[in-house]
Amino acid sequence: MLNCCNQLNNWTIMSKHIFIDNTTFYRLWSNAYQLNYLIPYAIRTKLKLLISGTEQEQLEENDLCAKYYIQYPKEQFLLRWSTLSRLSEYARKTTI
Repeated sequence: MLNCCNQLNNWTIMSKHIFIDNTTFYRLWSNAYQLNYLIPYAIRTKLKLLISGTEQEQLEENDLCAKYYIQYPKEQFLLRWSTLSRLSEYARKTTI
């Protein structure tokens, strides 16, 4: 079934067939059969649907984007802060 949908470029039916009962990528990674057989099709369908603009999953996961935009500047600040000299008060004040 999946190979047929792949040949016909029918990504929505393939996605519905793979992601039955709210299956996630975490669940697909859980055993060897799903990892070897379903993961290539799952990745292909999600990418094709995201590229074509019919997949709304990216819009539903705004919390991941928000987490990234909060976490990245925090990590950059801590990285810069850790490279400063302990004795240099001026550099620390200007960094803050």
